[in-house]
Amino acid sequence: MKKSILILSLLAVHLMGGCGDSPAASGLTVRDLGKAVTYEESEVTLLCRKIYFQDMDPANMPQDVVKQHYIVEEPHRMFIGEVVEEIGK
Repeated sequence: MKKSILILSLLAVHLMGGCGDSPAASGLTVRDLGKAVTYEESEVTLLCRKIYFQDMDPANMPQDVVKQHYIVEEPHRMFIGEVVEEIGK
């Protein structure tokens, strides 16, 4: 479980920073599903249809969180989706 958390953290940092080839850096093997991508190492992949999204508003966050995470970066975007397909290994 620890290895999975480290890999996900590495992917998140790469995605947020837009730096380099995240899958290659993580050691994961990309699997093309045609309409989406997943990783060979995934136990399950959920394909979702986007229903709604909203950018998070720093005015509604505690100021210590804003100062720690959002001085340089744009606020995160929240998505709500409907699971339309579950793909196992």
